[in-house]
Amino acid sequence: MSDSISTLAELKAASQTPTAARNRLTYLFDEGKFTELDAYAAAGDSLAGVITAFGYVEGNPVYAFSQDVTVKDGALTEAQAKKIAKVYDLAAKTGVPVVGIFDSYGADVSDGSKALNAYGELLMWTSTFQVLFLR
Repeated sequence: MSDSISTLAELKAASQTPTAARNRLTYLFDEGKFTELDAYAAAGDSLAGVITAFGYVEGNPVYAFSQDVTVKDGALTEAQAKKIAKVYDLAAKTGVPVVGIFDSYGADVSDGSKALNAYGELLMWTSTFQVLFLR
């Protein structure tokens, strides 16, 4: 994938390119079908680096995300964290479980404190979600 996306056509093509993250979700969901959420979310001049989706697994509704190691080595950015947090928020509102597939080398250092804050937000969402639904 290109490190820089400058046109809408490039953004659309990049968001539909088969990646390990997209393939994982294709295999996870029934018949490989799912609805991707926020496909065009960007972090600077590239995609956010995470695929988020809603679909069904063995007939049960599920939200899921899979980090995309082909975008900045899967490094967590503020945009990526916002996409994942949105999945947790939607799942909490609807009482649907979340499947998270992490494939990252850590935080994006160019995002600095925003990336660290994003990790904190994700830890909060994960722990809140577990308290609500795993009792």
